[in-house]
Amino acid sequence: SCRSGWRGKAPAVGRSRLSGVRSTVGSMLQIHTEHSMERLAGAFIEVVRTPLPDPFEVEWVGIPSPGLRDWLEIQCSTSLGAAPGATDGIAANIHFGFVGELRRALLSQGGNDWHQNDPWHPDRLVWAVAETLAAAPARSSRGAHPAALEIVPAMQEGQTSLFGAATRFSKLLARYVTDRPAMLCRWAVGDFCDAQGAPLRPDARWQAELFLAVRERLGIASPAELLDSALNEGRLNEQACGLPQRLSLFGFTTLVGANSLLAQLDALALSREVHLFMWEPSSGLAQWGRSSGTERGAHMRTTERQSFGVKREVLDESPVLPLLRSWGRPALEAAQLLSIVAPQDAVSLRVPDIEDLSGASLLKILQASVNRAMVAPAPSIPRASADGSVVIHECHGQIRQVEVVRDQILSILEEDSSLEESDIAVLCPDLTTYAPLIEAVFGPSASSGTLSYAQTIHGSTTVWGNANSKDSPPQLAYQIAHRHLENLNPLGGALVSLLTLLDGRCAAAQVSDFLSLAPVRKRFGLSDDDLARLSEWVQECSINWGLSAQHRSHWLGVDTYSPGSWAGAVQRLLAGIALCSSPDQLGFGGIAPIDVEGSDIALAGRFAEILELLELAAQQSSAPMGIDRWVPLVRSLLGTFFDIPVDQQWQMSSLLGMLASIERDSRGGSPDASSSVLGESVTPTCQATLALIELRTFLGAQLSGTSSGGRLFRGGITVSSLAALRGVPFQVIFLLGCDEEALRAGSGEADDLIVSSPMIGDRDRRSDLRQSLLEAVMSAREQLVVTRTGWNRVNNHPVPMPAALAELADTCAGLLGGADPAQLNGSLLQTHPCNSFDPANFRTPRQSFDPVALNGAMVAAGQRSEAPPVLSRPLAPELDLRTVELVDLIRTLQSPPQAFLSKRLGLHIGPTTAESAEDEIPISLDSLGKWSLGDRLLQTRLRGAAADDLEAIEAASGRLPPGSFGSAAVAAESELVTSLLDCARSQGIDWGLSEALVIECALDPTTTLFGSVTVIPSPGRWGPVQVGVGKLKGKRILQAWVDLLALTATQAPRAERCVAILIGKSASSSKAQPVERRLIELRESSDPRGLARGALVELVALYRWAHCDVVPIFSETSYSLSPLGKGDSEAQKAWLSTGPGFAYGDRLDPATMLAFGDLEFEELMELETRDEDFAQFGISPGTAIGSPTRATFYSRLLWGIFDRSCVLTDDLEALAKKPAKKAAKKSASQRSSGSAYG
Repeated sequence: SCRSGWRGKAPAVGRSRLSGVRSTVGSMLQIHTEHSMERLAGAFIEVVRTPLPDPFEVEWVGIPSPGLRDWLEIQCSTSLGAAPGATDGIAANIHFGFVGELRRALLSQGGNDWHQNDPWHPDRLVWAVAETLAAAPARSSRGAHPAALEIVPAMQEGQTSLFGAATRFSKLLARYVTDRPAMLCRWAVGDFCDAQGAPLRPDARWQAELFLAVRERLGIASPAELLDSALNEGRLNEQACGLPQRLSLFGFTTLVGANSLLAQLDALALSREVHLFMWEPSSGLAQWGRSSGTERGAHMRTTERQSFGVKREVLDESPVLPLLRSWGRPALEAAQLLSIVAPQDAVSLRVPDIEDLSGASLLKILQASVNRAMVAPAPSIPRASADGSVVIHECHGQIRQVEVVRDQILSILEEDSSLEESDIAVLCPDLTTYAPLIEAVFGPSASSGTLSYAQTIHGSTTVWGNANSKDSPPQLAYQIAHRHLENLNPLGGALVSLLTLLDGRCAAAQVSDFLSLAPVRKRFGLSDDDLARLSEWVQECSINWGLSAQHRSHWLGVDTYSPGSWAGAVQRLLAGIALCSSPDQLGFGGIAPIDVEGSDIALAGRFAEILELLELAAQQSSAPMGIDRWVPLVRSLLGTFFDIPVDQQWQMSSLLGMLASIERDSRGGSPDASSSVLGESVTPTCQATLALIELRTFLGAQLSGTSSGGRLFRGGITVSSLAALRGVPFQVIFLLGCDEEALRAGSGEADDLIVSSPMIGDRDRRSDLRQSLLEAVMSAREQLVVTRTGWNRVNNHPVPMPAALAELADTCAGLLGGADPAQLNGSLLQTHPCNSFDPANFRTPRQSFDPVALNGAMVAAGQRSEAPPVLSRPLAPELDLRTVELVDLIRTLQSPPQAFLSKRLGLHIGPTTAESAEDEIPISLDSLGKWSLGDRLLQTRLRGAAADDLEAIEAASGRLPPGSFGSAAVAAESELVTSLLDCARSQGIDWGLSEALVIECALDPTTTLFGSVTVIPSPGRWGPVQVGVGKLKGKRILQAWVDLLALTATQAPRAERCVAILIGKSASSSKAQPVERRLIELRESSDPRGLARGALVELVALYRWAHCDVVPIFSETSYSLSPLGKGDSEAQKAWLSTGPGFAYGDRLDPATMLAFGDLEFEELMELETRDEDFAQFGISPGTAIGSPTRATFYSRLLWGIFDRSCVLTDDLEALAKKPAKKAAKKSASQRSSGSAYG
């Protein structure tokens, strides 16, 4: 029985003094309609101003969104109990809830709380469906219910898993409960019909069969059946004894499941006061809808319109504004439903107000046109003018849109000092994408300790900048509401990353990214230096993917291949702690150790711990299991891999609460196994198993839910999704991100019977999205600002306007006189420059408030000039260059820019891009990999080690492709190495006779050259020998030449001839001649030592100058420009060569790019010589060596010294037979045919 305070009927309200309200005659169900949300709130306040019989009874108010709840609560608090003309009211004992709470309250009776124990709640229903499908295969297909694979067609075709099918069907059932309760009632008695009451198609019968199976497993009828039974038996009021005596539903534009909902409200209204406050964005459209609905309802059977509803009709020919035909379907159908289904005396027939629109803004005229559903021009709708009240901004990309929104807000606040940030709302169709961009562009919200921009400019004549910072845009106060839980809780995102990692191959990049997450770093104490060292180990260990060989077996099919896995890397690091690495042999157990010393030992231990825990977690989560085992495992993973600061422990509490809720839902909603609902037992736990990918998807969906993030309207700009603030009025509304991707509704669920058989009032994504846009347009009071991507940021091509936005633009253009929207650029449409620092943003009227962008614009608008050189003039000579190391001399001559920047300026020149780890096991080696392998093979052979041992070492290190692919690579490079060594032996070179000779040579009284040169004697010759797997290019030739000069200048000859021999890979890549041989010998001279000393003196002079100025000598390009090379065509290739997947050349050297910029070859050849270049070496510009271009000048200068001192030939046998004098003549003839040195 009800309490005494609830007995009796409340007095009839009668017709309100607000024109939009009309009362019922026999029932207390009253429907209020208004075009203005403020007036609708006034009608609601007038109702609740009348106290309930019991002063302690709660006022229950149903709302469609949390944003409208907060707004209505503020309206009540400023009116209820306030003194006349004041806003000092108070609102208390008002409960705001959603319509679903009303249904669950009606189902609760006898002490059973459907709010907590509703087995048909979507979060709990999914487990019942999953368990039903899991148990179905155990039954005979001829039994009461077919097997699971025969029930769900998508499972037969392999399109979804068992839990995926359960998730999809549970969502369908949840929609059917609210939108098609009559269909479920007929299914329950074996009458299989579709969403319009017609016989169900054979291919859709599985839904009815699965519904019956789930119903049987739950042991309780669906809410649709229970409510229908209570309505038919007149027991609904008895079941509603827990509800207060007055119920209100406020701010709805559409009614979900209108037939059932209105029937429930009508039944409740027999014993209590029930109010439905409907907001009609277009009163004219609603009036037309009510008229058409009344006409249709008069010819329909009552049972039809109260069960399944009314079939949807086409609106294309309706006599309304074209914009409303696309944007107003839900509102129109709501009006039709009210006139068809609801009692006729309960609906107010509101006539739109006729207000004077002369001098009104475009926004006001647009809203009036929508409200009256009239097509302009009309007698009551004048022509509008483009006054900036409605503007569509076209930008280049998403970030630029956010920047424009920020600048437009600042401009609006500057122009109207009466506005505050709280009067502005930014609504995003895709808030998930734009929320982080807003935080990045807007910066931190103005807190209580700082002044926001609006507070700064009020009462001040200075509006530029911000009191808080002069180096950033003015600070705004804002709040982002209703974000995804994953964005609000970083620990949730880290958990999803961990589950994604365990469900995948654990690629090098994925694990590295996971280790860089803040909760993981805190848990394992990883600093920035630690992460950098781990990145180096990833490269050194050649890690690609896979925790271990066992972990890889799922993809490879074998569990024996460990190189390149994380476990293989850990073994190598731990072995390197105890053993010294050797290039010629493996450690114990066939492991190739990596040296680990000092503080890296502790880091290696933590690294091993992390990977061991990952391996254990991957093993524990590899097999499908029930949710009762998954939840404890996920809890364990949270404690194992994550740690957060004390002040952020709410993140862990939130996740643990979510897991507890999931565990409770899997038991049917009860915290214990013995729970029951309405006297029926509920399955204590779900026996269905989930794979890791299904759990990850499920938890990701849970974390993708939205949270209000606290109460709104606490000051500052409100940033929210479209749905969260539907109908809430603001002075200025921004629609951010109105792009095709965000406004594309997409298709509905293919198995949804409602989609295939729609009725009036049914929800669909396209109509709901456009209805929310309409509500946003009608909620703006002063300005409506829309932004979209109008230009592709990559190619600057125009982007077509989305269809929904084009409809708005066309409507506004019609109000402006029927012009094409494209002709209204600058008024209705505004195009913004691609970049925020474009000078156009700072012309009158100013479009930007960013001081940093202003500085960029000032630079961009100034006189353009070429980038200044690294040096405006050469530096003074270094004081201490009396001793010159031979190795330093060679390195400087090979790359003077590198030497100058590092030696003289002290700059560390690293690689242009960090080498990234490979995520695939290679089956072949690239060019660099082949060279590295060949070089290691060559060095191994020169040390006398076996090639087989090297192959084992290479395989153990992960540098080789697996199996036969690696063996083939080793065989190919071994063949080249063998050819190189055979060539060396054919010249009588014996590596066992090599000797390192000390070089110490006084070139002049102030300069001493010292170092060492390794020589190998051969029959009749001795000198340095170079054998390498690379081609014989300028870099190697220069090194052998300088070694030969140093050797000749300091050592007494030990054989008839002193020569340098170079052996390398053939440039022609001919199989018949795989290697190439070259020899460098001093020119014939009566004083060879003097000739060598003279050449070294010239080289040291060039060496010293390279420490004073940036000298344009490049190892390969300069060699190609010399007569020893092949001319400009070859030099151009040496400067830069590109192709599919590769790019190399002197131009890409980091030091070259820093010293000279990113020059094209033509630009390099246009660098003019300077007076200092000639004066430093005493050369006249008129001589042959005095080239007008610096690159050619220094090429001739360096390699001219070579030509005057040595001879280069590629025919060792011929040279051995002829004297050096003839070779010198041949070289001279080459000089005369090429560019002379002078």
